[in-house]
Amino acid sequence: MSDSTLTPVRNTIVYGALRLVGAYASGNSPNPQQVEDASTALQMFIKSLQIKGLLHTKRFVTLFLEDGKYKYRIPSHATDLTYGAETYYTTAMATAGVATDTSIVVDSTSDITALDVVAITLDDNSVHWTTVSSVTDTTTFVVDDALPSAAAVDNVVYNYRASGGLVRPREIESPTRVDTSGYEVPINMIGREEYSFQVNKTTESTPVQVYYDRQKDTGYLYVWPTPNDDRLKLKMTFEQPLLFPEDPTDEMDFPDEYSELLKYGT
Repeated sequence: MSDSTLTPVRNTIVYGALRLVGAYASGNSPNPQQVEDASTALQMFIKSLQIKGLLHTKRFVTLFLEDGKYKYRIPSHATDLTYGAETYYTTAMATAGVATDTSIVVDSTSDITALDVVAITLDDNSVHWTTVSSVTDTTTFVVDDALPSAAAVDNVVYNYRASGGLVRPREIESPTRVDTSGYEVPINMIGREEYSFQVNKTTESTPVQVYYDRQKDTGYLYVWPTPNDDRLKLKMTFEQPLLFPEDPTDEMDFPDEYSELLKYGT
């Protein structure tokens, strides 16, 4: 015997629930208002389950830190490029860059696409954040904002999809600091009170603590001490809600085992 999967679409759950309560007869179809009302009820039911800690997924994410910045908005504002991603790519400078360069030559552009967020490590150990305007060939791409200073051969270049940014997490777990050698060091997740008691929140050093403040539509991650190196990163586990499909013909983004619960609502 083989394990079967259901993967029902949204309207399969909605139609099934309406049929159970006698909203329409077998062989017929519910009217549009019934479908809309039932879809709203289903979404509200899913939200109630998520409050209880159900229907979430855990994902490893990376947050790129900035020298002198201690507060990070998740999801980021459209103008804040350094918010991080689940997946990022790494290459290196193949030809040295100088101030005012917008054409960047790297080892490979195979993982770089137009509109990507890109971070180029400069010789002063700061990081230049910008976006990819276009990809010229297998080793060259063009950026929107010119280099402010020199970037030597072999300096690291990071990029990730702007559309693949971070969604506000319900909780953050297991933070580690990634140093300039790529080693990961566990740091402490602290609460609101402990963070509030920090006397000088703008002290710059190597981060050893983070506090996550979850708000209604966004969240804020506070890092202490304030990072003193653009090359540092944080890796964390984000607990995020599974998304409700906008299209009625999209598959439900939930494990098959929840199909009956979502249909019967109990």
